[in-house]
Amino acid sequence: MKWLFLIVSLAWLAWACNPKQNQEQANSLSIKQQLYIADSLFEKSGTQAIPNYRTLYHQLEAVKPKDRILVVCRLAECWHDKGQYDSAHALLNQVLQAETIIKDSVSLLTIRLTKAQLHQDLEQVDSAEANYLKCLNIAEKLKLRELRFKATFGLANAYSSQNKIGQSQQLYFKLIPEAIELKDSSNLAFIHQNIAFNYQLKGKNKDAIRYYLLAKEYLANKPSSLAYAEILNNLGTCYSASNILDSALNNYIASELIFRMKNNKTGIMRSVFNQANIKQKQGKLKEAESDYFRILKDARLFQIKIAEGYVLSELAMIRFRQKNYKEAVKLIDSSFNFLINNDIVARGHQILDNREEIITNAVGKNKNHHWWKEQEAMRAQINNPSEDSLLVNSESVGPNRLKFAQAKTNKKQPWDKFLIPLLALFAVSLLVVFFVLPRLMANKNTKQEVNPEQLAQQALALENRILYLLEKDKKWKSAKFTSHTFAQEIGIPKLHLETVIQHLWGISIERLILQYRVNYASDLLDDPASAWMNSEQIAASCGFNSVTSFYKGFVAITGMQPIDYQKRQR
Repeated sequence: MKWLFLIVSLAWLAWACNPKQNQEQANSLSIKQQLYIADSLFEKSGTQAIPNYRTLYHQLEAVKPKDRILVVCRLAECWHDKGQYDSAHALLNQVLQAETIIKDSVSLLTIRLTKAQLHQDLEQVDSAEANYLKCLNIAEKLKLRELRFKATFGLANAYSSQNKIGQSQQLYFKLIPEAIELKDSSNLAFIHQNIAFNYQLKGKNKDAIRYYLLAKEYLANKPSSLAYAEILNNLGTCYSASNILDSALNNYIASELIFRMKNNKTGIMRSVFNQANIKQKQGKLKEAESDYFRILKDARLFQIKIAEGYVLSELAMIRFRQKNYKEAVKLIDSSFNFLINNDIVARGHQILDNREEIITNAVGKNKNHHWWKEQEAMRAQINNPSEDSLLVNSESVGPNRLKFAQAKTNKKQPWDKFLIPLLALFAVSLLVVFFVLPRLMANKNTKQEVNPEQLAQQALALENRILYLLEKDKKWKSAKFTSHTFAQEIGIPKLHLETVIQHLWGISIERLILQYRVNYASDLLDDPASAWMNSEQIAASCGFNSVTSFYKGFVAITGMQPIDYQKRQR
């Protein structure tokens, strides 16, 4: 017994003293500490956690699989809250396509839900609805109750944003008993909040206030959360619509304090914007103007164009009340351009109504005045958003200046007819010098008789390197991997590699790469865990440039379309 105890003790000591084991433990502990710090910063101040989550994302493979989804979604949410919308969407798209890091369907579905939520926050409601419907279908197939609940809730939000109030309310009331059963007070708060919002859209402010207060009660245990701040903001809006201005202002101030504590830039700007609107209603124009300029400074600093457009429209109304019509028109035109260029068309209609009120007071119903002509052009721009000729900055280019610019550019100079042929000839010459000649020279240098014995020896020497590149590194997963890059990776001319591959496998380089890509695509189509992936995502994951090239390549290797292959497997 003593000998057994001694052997076990020595084995444990040897295991504990193993440098590799110690290093793994140290790395695991470091990741755990970093994750704890990042989560603490996220709960405390939101966007301040960006550097921590970014560091964790760069070493995502070292993070436990259950925590990877948290790192990705929270980094995207932080970027979104900071106004870096492109970074947030690029991150989510990258993770959805790179299934090597996050493989399980539940995690990928959660990422897709986050993506849909970000579309919703940016008022891109069509994209949000499409994503939520896709998530709902996947969740129902996989029988994931909680994620199905989230997808349904998101879809109800999208319907609400599209003014489909009946469909939206039906989904919300359907979710209430399910949320009660799940004992989810946060979601109950969100559901009541959105039911209130729908009543608010219908102008039923009393019902809206009642449901907002219910939502506030459900979040009473989280009085410093971002969700609580959103409810306070919405309550303020209802009180404002009911002309209970003091209560509205108090709610906006309370929400601003929470947003500042969380360092949520967009939330701060919204709260201050709403406070300024109340002050404007109360006739405190100087205080309101000061608040608007404060938001404008932050919006330009963080490049949040939508906020800039909203603020400029309110500053225009202040100038209108001060009877400074020229400045009011200039500001409201700038606001219109900002919002239309960001696809906020509904707000654009409201701005044009305000602009009509301003110019009616300024110049009456004189339709020959250039302000009225610009008004008609702006209306046409909203009704026909594809007309690029109207997408000009009205601050610097009015309709008259636009006509002059077009007339000036349409007037051709005598030498114009020779310019395009000369440029084309110059471009062809450059292509010949930089691309055609080097290839001809390379082919000339490498095209020589190869002894069959030498070829067999070279093929044998290169076979392992070629297989390592294809089966271990899997470089073909990148669309940039071509026969030229293949030859560069091996370190021999392309013609030489072509000869070696023909000797080893009897096919061309392109055919060999295509076989690996199609084999991987077949594995994805067979795998139930990849059921969430559409054709574009499968094509990108396998290294195809497009869905068309994926379909053509798949048919060339297997003799059938991907969808027919999937049906046969089932």
